[in-house]
Formats: sequence, C-alpha cells, structure tokens
Amino acid sequence: MSSNKATSRSLFLQSSPNRSAVSAMCRETEVIDDIRTQHTKASKLEDPHLDATVVQSTCQALHATGSCPICMYFMSEPYILECGHTACATCLRRVFERLVLKRLGTLRFESQSHDYHDQGECQVVPKTDEELVDLIGCVEAHGMNPADIFIYECPICRNESRRPPVVNVGLTDVLMDLLRSYKGQYIPEYSRELKLGDSAFQGLFLTQGVCEASGLKFRDM
Repeated sequence: MSSNKATSRSLFLQSSPNRSAVSAMCRETEVIDDIRTQHTKASKLEDPHLDATVVQSTCQALHATGSCPICMYFMSEPYILECGHTACATCLRRVFERLVLKRLGTLRFESQSHDYHDQGECQVVPKTDEELVDLIGCVEAHGMNPADIFIYECPICRNESRRPPVVNVGLTDVLMDLLRSYKGQYIPEYSRELKLGDSAFQGLFLTQGVCEASGLKFRDM
C-alpha cells in the first residue's frame, strides 16, 4: 500500500464517527489490495508450478473475502452494516426477521391489548414499509416502543444497527473485476436463493418515511 493511501485512511479513521466500521472497511480493502498484488505477481511468473501455487493462494483469499460469513456462499448481493461487516442480503434479512418475530412473540398472549387489532396481526413480520406502519400501530397498542422492536444486531460482532444495510458497491465492483481477471481459474459457488434487490430490507427499519407515516419521531442516527 502506498504512503498516500495509508495517510488518507488514517485521516478518515480519525474523522469518522464510527471508527469500528471504518476499521472493518479498511481491513477489507487491504485484503483486496493484497489479492490484487498477488494475482499480478502470478500473471508474471514463468514457472508453471509457482504460478499455480500463487493462483491457488489468491483464489483462497478471494473466496474468503467474497463469501458471506453466514451462509458461506459467494456473495452476489453484499450488503454492509453500520459496524462495517458485510454479508449477503438474504442472510441478513433472515436474521433480522427472526429477531423481530422473537420480540413480537412477547405480545401474543396480551389479550387486553388486542381490542383494536386481531391477535395474529402483531405476529407477522412486515414485508413492506406499508405493512410496517400498520404493525407499529399494533406495537404501540401494546404499550411498547417500536424502536425496541426494530433494532438489530450484527450477526458477526453483535453491534447494534438501526439503519438499513446498504449495498457494498466497492466490494462488489472489486470482486467482479477480480473474477473476470481470473478467466475461469476460480468459479465461485453462489446461493440459489433469489436476489432481493432494492426491497431487501423493506418493512424492517424505522426510516424517515416510515416514521412520518406512523407519527413516530425520526431518529437520525
């Protein structure tokens, strides 16, 4: 890594409000830089045995960097959390839905709070922001704070996350670029589950739009 890159990352770390997230992203970038360097060396080697050894080593590093830490498949939709950890959208959504369902389960037997909604209405994980707005009304009818329901933990480091994960564009672009450069020497195994796309985390987070629609005070974290 060049001294200029190291200096800029150091300054970014000092100015960032979330140093753990930046540290995670910097480590990820350093690993990718190392993979690029090793792959470049391999392409210049004349000894076939050494070339194969280096290629195998960099392929293993590429697999480790590009694989979801939850399902272990190569990520076609890598999303990054506030803490800086990355996983595939499908896995993150599944983890978040389980957390919500577990918390909603505590409302199931409070019959006195079901005067204005059916018992099952507060036991369904919302798939859209419209459904989330309706569920917020049910949660409030039970005297609970929706912010205590729709907050999540990173499945890797357990840090809290209130913002929806976003596509890790940098990692996606680099991984695709590296895969193309390997020209079939490394073929990753992707999950067969459908991509979630832009609706990956609909119905799970108290975004500004959801808060405005439900009358909650938006907390810009």
